[in-house]
Amino acid sequence: GYGKLGIDSLQELVTTPVQLTFYKDSKDSGNLADAPALPFKDIVKIASGDNHTLAVDDDGHIYAWGDNTFGQLSRTVDQEKPYELMPVQVIFPDLAEDEWIVNISAGEYHALALTNKGRLYAWGRNDTNQLGLHLTWGYQTEPQYLATPAVVKLSETADSSDDYFVVKMVAGIGHSVALTKSGRVYTWGSNSQGQLGTGLAYDSTNKNVVTTTRNTPAQVIFRNDKGEPMDVTILTLAAGLESG
Repeated sequence: GYGKLGIDSLQELVTTPVQLTFYKDSKDSGNLADAPALPFKDIVKIASGDNHTLAVDDDGHIYAWGDNTFGQLSRTVDQEKPYELMPVQVIFPDLAEDEWIVNISAGEYHALALTNKGRLYAWGRNDTNQLGLHLTWGYQTEPQYLATPAVVKLSETADSSDDYFVVKMVAGIGHSVALTKSGRVYTWGSNSQGQLGTGLAYDSTNKNVVTTTRNTPAQVIFRNDKGEPMDVTILTLAAGLESG
């Protein structure tokens, strides 16, 4: 269902492989009839969420299709048609001319994308703060979802640019993890099972209340069996449904 196969159909089961057609989004219309089909694309990466799919081509463009209930396709949420049956290009409004997407990861209902400049983007569902938006001041509140890719800011106290230059990221069911060039690991989102690895977090308005989510990336400190911090360099990441 939800068109997650990208074959212009809501058919539940397809037993024969079908080649996909990719579209560049039309800014003037949400209807793909007004969007031109692109030439055959060399796809280099694929990521699948619960009912949506992402793909990256060799030019660094992302395409998305399937369920869009929480904006995980980076398209305006339409309650009457909360899905896209065909692959449509994801638009990043602030990419530099010499910047492109090199990696993607799909959570249950959210998505992460990494550029060649080490910048990390997030969009989709945000019910457990898995987008890492850090909207905690003044009138701002965390949205339940975001249909436009937003830059994730890892650290405002980094010692060097390598500390926030992301080289790998993964999306869990409701949390996110990033690895930087310097070997630092950052996590944010749901911590209901301790999957962030950052210990307890407390409510910003009531220090006696333990929260089960974190809306801003926090560095994971690795410790030995005596609880002492260790000087380690992490090389890769993985994330399960409810674990880091």
